[in-house]
Amino acid sequence: MESLPGRRRKGRGGVTVKNHLKRQSCPQSEIVDTIENETGTRSMTWLPLESDMFTSAAYDADRQILHLRFRKTGDVYRYFEFPPAEYQAFLGAESRGRFFLTRIRGHYRYERMAKLRAA
Repeated sequence: MESLPGRRRKGRGGVTVKNHLKRQSCPQSEIVDTIENETGTRSMTWLPLESDMFTSAAYDADRQILHLRFRKTGDVYRYFEFPPAEYQAFLGAESRGRFFLTRIRGHYRYERMAKLRAA
């Protein structure tokens, strides 16, 4: 029987074994925030992330803007001209932090947002 990443399972001899794969999964719950920008206030749906670097992400496919909320500071940055295929690759990455460091940071124009407030 296959165990989920990060879960404990019984190994040989009844010994508990922790699966050390770093696959990231997302719970089905969503967070909705409001965001103030140059066009006024709009509602965004945030996807919670299991990541050491990020707490959540939101993606505007029409505008190709990725929003990332960083775990340590709570700061939100948005990354412009971010292709939908890259967003899907980010969500499916084994390590979203490593993906960010190698494929997002320094590759896309970005802006630090003001603190967001819950809707």
